[in-house]
Formats: sequence, structure tokens, C-alpha cells
Amino acid sequence: ADCRGTILIHPLCRRLFSTPLSPPHTHTPRPHTHTPTPRSLPPAFSTVPTVHWLHPRRFSNHFCSSTRASINNPAMLLCQLDAYQRSCTSTVISVTEKGSSSGEGLYEVVLSESVIYPEGGGQPADHGTLDGFPVLDCYRKGKAGPALHLVSHKFEVGASVQVEVDWNRRFDHMQQHTAQHLVTAIAFNLYKWETVSWALGTTRTCIDVTTPKISLSELDQIERVVNNEIANNLSVAYTLYERDALPEEVRSRGVPPGEGPVRVVSIGDLDKNTCGGTHVKSTLELRFVKLVATESAKKNTRLWFVAGQRVMDLLTQSFTMEKALSRLYATKPERVVELVTNSIANLKESERAKSGLEDELAIHIGNNLRAEALSSKKTFVGHHRNIGTSSFLNTLLNTLSGVSSSSGKKKKKQALPPLDFIVFISVGEGSGNFICRYPIACS
Repeated sequence: ADCRGTILIHPLCRRLFSTPLSPPHTHTPRPHTHTPTPRSLPPAFSTVPTVHWLHPRRFSNHFCSSTRASINNPAMLLCQLDAYQRSCTSTVISVTEKGSSSGEGLYEVVLSESVIYPEGGGQPADHGTLDGFPVLDCYRKGKAGPALHLVSHKFEVGASVQVEVDWNRRFDHMQQHTAQHLVTAIAFNLYKWETVSWALGTTRTCIDVTTPKISLSELDQIERVVNNEIANNLSVAYTLYERDALPEEVRSRGVPPGEGPVRVVSIGDLDKNTCGGTHVKSTLELRFVKLVATESAKKNTRLWFVAGQRVMDLLTQSFTMEKALSRLYATKPERVVELVTNSIANLKESERAKSGLEDELAIHIGNNLRAEALSSKKTFVGHHRNIGTSSFLNTLLNTLSGVSSSSGKKKKKQALPPLDFIVFISVGEGSGNFICRYPIACS
């Protein structure tokens, strides 16, 4: 059932919600700008991911930081409970100095709370600041260890710090990660392809699916269905389950190590997947997903895509390139492909003609040099050209050695007869290639 607007709270947890409720939010399709405090709980869920509290074997958690103690999951961060919370006040738990290749002092800081997501599960780390000092990286030592914030400033243990997340980077990762769940679900529902791995890159995201090849029609079908589901405004919800109580319909490549409940991300009734990453609250916030390329990945196929703002960035880049090509070819955009195809065909024909003329020139030069060397009994023959290729060198050497060559035809490699003189031929200006051959039998 759709639980938006309704909270079912386990009796043991009611004491955690003694603070007044914050005022209701108004729905907007733009990224959520309200920053809830750790203990506030909006009465409606139109602008935040759906939250469920049910029976003792199924937990859910969004805003209340103290709830983590009650569900025995100290590794869960605020960014995993509320991806829209951009800042928080935290306490420094520990500081460990870490050496660096540059010699600068770096420190791994563990905080009581954090809105900065540590790298893990295919999702890169968030960027942000601690009291204005940049967080250079964020990661865990061990999959169940605490989040380590790498900074160049040494904080005092017990100090109170303001944690800020780079929202543009965070929201981009939220869009790409939710899009990955959606593309994975649709690919499985349509074609039963499993996703065996994924990676969130700086400009594109990819998944590896269990099929040796994806046709253009299959690609178009996946993209069409994915974007239809985006338009359906499916709710994205976080739910925490005890490790031995995961529903059968949950997709998982293995339960994460550690103790405490397992976090499941649901996209409407379409998909349920174990995941610790950050996600948008609704598929509408993805705006659009574009599948951009496929490539072989051993026995699987790697599928590349972009979502949200990255689609707009790609469209802008493509439009800029299209205008530049139109100017270069002095034509309309719709004729660019035709003219580029013709240019490539003409270039290949020119290369073939050039290669034939180069062979003819090498044969002509070689015959003249050989005749001159034999008639005057020279012991050394040299020749240099500023412009030439390795094919020119080989043809010239064959001709000087008395091996007949046919212009434009590839000859099988054969033993060269002995020479009566030294040959040194080279091509290139400043740097290039050369061949030197002595008057002994060689091959």
C-alpha cells in the first residue's frame, strides 16, 4: 500500500518523537531545499522519500538520528536516512593522522553524524566541508567501519563542527544512482538480464548486464519504458529490515557485512533492492534517462547512460558540436552526416592513390640509385626524404636490393639477395625512420 502521508510507529520507538512536528511542506518537482533537523518529522511525505515503521522485524528510519541506537546500526549516516539534508552539526569522535606523498598533514576524522556519503557500493564519495575546510575524500575502512573524512586541518576530539555537503554533486549522484536502479529493473523485467556490476562515472554511468549483445531495438525499448516509468512519478522509499527478514522480492547481490538492519530502496512496486546509497524521492526528479552506448564486457554487455542534468549537459554538448560541424561544412545540420561520410570516402580514395604514387616514386628512385651504384662501383648509397612512410622505405630497399616490386600490391616477405654496397635510407624531418643494410646476405 502507498504509505505516503501516514506513519506507522512501533510502540518502543514512540518516545523518540517527543519534539514538535515541523510545519508541512509544499510539493515542488524541484530539488528539495528544506533542511530538516535530525529530530524533526514532517507530517506528510510529498517532498521526502517515503518512510515506514512497521513491526519489530521491519524498521525504517529517515530523520531521527537517535533512532540508530535503537536499531543497533551505528554505521548508518544521516545522508543515508535523509539524502536531502545538506548540513548538520556533529561532534568529532576521533582524529588519526595520515601520511601523504606531498608531505602535507592529512587527517582521518570520524564524526558522530555526517551528511557526507562515503565511497561505497559503486557510488563515489560526496564532497563537502567541515567548518569550511574541504573534505578531500570520504571512505570507510572495512565495509562496516565508520566513515572517515579526510581533511588537511587537525580538529580536536570532542569539538563541535558544522558539516556541509556539496549539493550539486550530491544531487547528481542521487539522480544517477536512482536511474541505475530503474534501468536495472526494466532490463530485468523486459529481458531477464541481471546486472552484475555498475559504476558511477564523472560524465556517464554504466551497468554490466548478463547478455552478450544488445540490439538497437532492445536499447530503444528499455529507454522508452524507463522514461515512461519516470513520468509515472513513482515514489522512492527507504526501508530497513532485520537481516533474516528480507522479503523474497528484494533484489540483492549479497547482504552487506556488519550488524544491524539492512536498508532496502524501493521504486514504487517496480523494484526493491538492498542499497546504502543516496537517492531522489521520486522518479520525476530524474527528468529523463538517455542510453548512450554499449560495449562488450567479457561475456556480458556494458550499457552506458546519463540521467537528469547530465542529459541536458549532453544535449548542450551535442548541439554545440552540431553547430560547429554545420559551420565547417557550410550546410544545414541534417546534411552533416552525409557530407562527413562523403569526406571519409574521398579521404580513403586519396590515401590509396597516394600510396600507389609513393611506391612508384620509391621504385623510380631505387632503380636510379642502384644503376648508379653498380656502374660506378660505389660502396655506399644514401638517400633521405623529409616526407615519407615506412612503406616507402621498404619499397626503396627492395628496389635497391634487386627485388621487383609492383605498385599498389602487397608483396610477401622474402629473403633479400646480397648487396655489393652499403645502403642507408631515411625519411622524416627532425625525427623519423631509417634503414641501414650492409653487403652481406640477410633476410
